[in-house]
Amino acid sequence: MGTEKFYKTLAQIAVMLKNGKVLGLPTESVYGLSCIIQKAAVEKVIALKQRDLKKGFIVLSGDISHLLALIDTEKLNEKQLEILSQRQDKPTTWVVPVKHEYRWLTGDFGTIAVRLTDHPLLKELTITLGCAIISTSANLSNQPPATSYDKVQHYFGDQLDYIHPQQNFIAAKPSRVINLISNEVLRD
Repeated sequence: MGTEKFYKTLAQIAVMLKNGKVLGLPTESVYGLSCIIQKAAVEKVIALKQRDLKKGFIVLSGDISHLLALIDTEKLNEKQLEILSQRQDKPTTWVVPVKHEYRWLTGDFGTIAVRLTDHPLLKELTITLGCAIISTSANLSNQPPATSYDKVQHYFGDQLDYIHPQQNFIAAKPSRVINLISNEVLRD
């Protein structure tokens, strides 16, 4: 995709998200369902995935300041904040303390899962939006994550407002998940 077309598409996706739409977007690993952090949009994701309300969401951004806005940083030390801010060698989601006002995103947990993304589309998109977005695997609950545009289409048909067709998308396993405070690897 040429630079001009990329930024035109990026602007269109940003408008859809600002309008509370739910989109199928590629990530560093699998396709995800994405929306802005707004209750009505998140409720659409929950309904689409037939997701248990006890489960939390992954929030991602290409800008660490967007993620820090959601995190109770008073419960983290300098070393943990440094780790959180560093780019990792593979997609890594960190489980961290959440600010009280974002507790509604965490299901039964007092923590939130955040990822500093390097995916070109998601990084530029969140910088353009000026905020983090929800990204949860594009699948129905208890089904394998969508690893292609076609699989997202199969799962959700016309229920999504847009599915981004990434050329040469090579799916990988979902991101590793690590509790930043305990260093426990929750998924590798």
